[in-house]
Amino acid sequence: MNRVRDLMRTGVIKPSEKPIWYDVFEAFPPKKAPLYVKPHTRPCTKKQEAVPEIFYREDEVRAFVDKYTELRGHNVLEESALFEETGKALLTEGIVLRRRGALPA
Repeated sequence: MNRVRDLMRTGVIKPSEKPIWYDVFEAFPPKKAPLYVKPHTRPCTKKQEAVPEIFYREDEVRAFVDKYTELRGHNVLEESALFEETGKALLTEGIVLRRRGALPA
């Protein structure tokens, strides 16, 4: 109410543009000034769900390289067999690698 009154006094709002409610509010002012009270929110009691792990393509490559260097450190296998054994070791850990150019299943 006071803001609209002040805006009308300074000429920002013309008397012809005053809000419809202004005359009613001026004729019948409320006994208490309207007050906005922010609703009280209770602290969250809901248990937060665990965020699922995100497994990117780069993680598969990183896992392959780590496993490859681990197996290469044993110096038991030759180069071609080392790739196959690395793939098999990752498969037992649940990481499925696909051949280059193969369509994803």
